[in-house]
Amino acid sequence: MINMKTSLNENNIDRNILNDITEDTFIAGRWIDKIWDLTPVEQKSDTMFYKREDKFAPLGMNSINGSKCRQLLWLFDREKNVDTVVHATNLNSSPQTPMTAAMAEHYGYRNIQVAGGTTFESMNKKELPLAAALHGTEYDITVGSGFNVVIQKRVDDIMSSHSNSFKIERDITLDHRLEKNTPDILREFHAIGGEQVKNIPDHIEDLIMPFGSSTSTCSILYGLSTHKPKSLKRIYLIDVGVDKREYVFERLSYMGVSPNEYEIIHRDTKLPYSKTVPGVSIDDITFHMRYEAKCYSYVLEHLKELIRPTSLFWVIGSYPDTKTTARNINREVPTEITLYESKTNNITEFMK
Repeated sequence: MINMKTSLNENNIDRNILNDITEDTFIAGRWIDKIWDLTPVEQKSDTMFYKREDKFAPLGMNSINGSKCRQLLWLFDREKNVDTVVHATNLNSSPQTPMTAAMAEHYGYRNIQVAGGTTFESMNKKELPLAAALHGTEYDITVGSGFNVVIQKRVDDIMSSHSNSFKIERDITLDHRLEKNTPDILREFHAIGGEQVKNIPDHIEDLIMPFGSSTSTCSILYGLSTHKPKSLKRIYLIDVGVDKREYVFERLSYMGVSPNEYEIIHRDTKLPYSKTVPGVSIDDITFHMRYEAKCYSYVLEHLKELIRPTSLFWVIGSYPDTKTTARNINREVPTEITLYESKTNNITEFMK
């Protein structure tokens, strides 16, 4: 066991590199004003350092939070002359569901979320739909299939009935394979998350990241291409679902970015995306059971040598607790969702 006090003194490292964001909430202000603020880097009792992106939390700690929350904020703020946001939703796990709802309320937009292969009764038993309902979301559940391609078709159908609407893409991103999303737009999008590498301490040699949808991974690698921590040598991508390395490198190439300066090491947890690992924590951090918990558990079991003061674990976000959010904004958690009243005359094809 490394003596933390000794290691800190020898390396002349502060335990907490707080920078701009603290645990204070910013419910009342304009969220966009804090989009460039740096979240803290903190050392915990296992001697590793942690990038606390979970502290980017517009409605307070343990509510909507994290890297994706910041990227979503950028997507909302770039839209002009709109009043409605529509998107497909994942009912069991995606932080996109409550994030989009809260963001729409913050901007004063109507939010319509499309869920497939479900029922009103089933929706009312799930936490995330009720979390979105807390912010006034309306749900369209006319799609009989759970396949994303069918759900996205319904999203487009609803948008055709709302002239001043826009869509949040799956995984809170901008598809680089669409002609409208130019390299300049992609660089601007990823610069928001890439900014966060600026307070990686100079002594850090190994960066450990949960590797899921890859939006945050691309942002971090983009940031590292322009701001290079003094001692960083290796980047560990710990797979928590589908291996998206090919997608990441294609996307970075599209932006004119090469990550070749660092050794990128991929590890597969062998756990499906649907698998959750609850109850994993370190000090005041409770890891998201679908993402960080898998990654941290893998490190404990297979990469113990990385548990040292020269390693940084990137916390992309934490699970948004609905009851905590309700308390933070002085509301009661709804007991049922609100259904969207469709203006489309023929919805038979979506009910199959």
